[in-house]
Amino acid sequence: MVTTFRAVAESSTRLYSAVLTDENGNRLGSSGIDSIKLTLYNRHDRAIVNSRDAQNVLNANGGSLDSQGNFTFEFTPLDTAILDDTLEYENRIALFEVVFAGTRKSAQEIEFQIRNAINVP
Repeated sequence: MVTTFRAVAESSTRLYSAVLTDENGNRLGSSGIDSIKLTLYNRHDRAIVNSRDAQNVLNANGGSLDSQGNFTFEFTPLDTAILDDTLEYENRIALFEVVFAGTRKSAQEIEFQIRNAINVP
C-alpha cells in the first residue's frame, strides 16, 4: 500500500510521522525494533535520491523513534531536489523497511510529488 502526500515545493523540508505497530496493532517502541531502512527514489526512472539506498534511519540520518513507537523522519532539501528541470513535477517514493522481533518485517511506501519551483536554484 502506498501513502500519498500533497505536492511539496522543490528543495524544501518535509516531516513524515507514523506510529509503528505490529500486525496486531500493538505499538513497537525503540526497544523492539532491530532496524529501519529508507530507500528514496524517483518514480519515473528509479534513480536513488540523496544516496538514500537502504540507509539506516533508526535514530539516525533524520529518523527518530521513541519508546512509544512514534516515528518521525525529516526529508531534507536534498531529498526534495528536482532531478529533471524539464518536468513540472516529479514523484518520489520513500520505502521504509522495518525489522522487529528478530525476523519479522514490515514495509511502507510513501509517495509524494515535488513541484518544480521556477526560481529555486
